[in-house]
Amino acid sequence: MPICIQTELEKEADCKIGHRIMQLRKLKKMTQNDLSDLTGISYQQIQKYKKAINRISASRLYLISRALKVEMNQFFLQLDQTAEELPEEVVVFKKKRPYNRKKPANSDVPKDLKIAS
Repeated sequence: MPICIQTELEKEADCKIGHRIMQLRKLKKMTQNDLSDLTGISYQQIQKYKKAINRISASRLYLISRALKVEMNQFFLQLDQTAEELPEEVVVFKKKRPYNRKKPANSDVPKDLKIAS
């Protein structure tokens, strides 16, 4: 069985398609959960497509296009642009991700509801 190794060009295409899904979703004022409910694809998987962690199949892209009510070609509009022409967040595969400090468990609780220690 042949081993499939993803090239930089393929990774770049996955990043651009994932970013385009996010753009179209936000344009339609949908959350990842909304898109998940409409497609039957988990929101975690949609997030992985957005970050190009997982590759998206044609059938999944078709489901997403139906949910977003766009033609399939809308996902491929940015593929001919070079990395320099794209928004910075699309080119995530070329940069190391910054260290994310975890928020304290109670950081979203209003101050007046927090228990003093």
